[in-house]
Amino acid sequence: MKIFVYVVEWIVSFFIIWFFYFASYYLFQKKFNSITSVIFSFVAVGLVCFLSAPYVLSFPKPSAIYLPFVIFWFIVYLIRSAKNSS
Repeated sequence: MKIFVYVVEWIVSFFIIWFFYFASYYLFQKKFNSITSVIFSFVAVGLVCFLSAPYVLSFPKPSAIYLPFVIFWFIVYLIRSAKNSS
């Protein structure tokens, strides 16, 4: 049963982090260019996850869940921004 809870946390974390990254990227894009928005979104979402994940996730090492997702979305949005700016 504990593995099921971890899998559900993993899936839900993936979509929550995507939503936070998506929202912060478009908020920062109103003020900065797209590459800078990607970097600021990475820092903002990473900081929020770092501060809140230990209290929300029951996984023993919450950084093992949120950090790969934040890096994944950072790379996806960085590639997307590089294609749009060229």
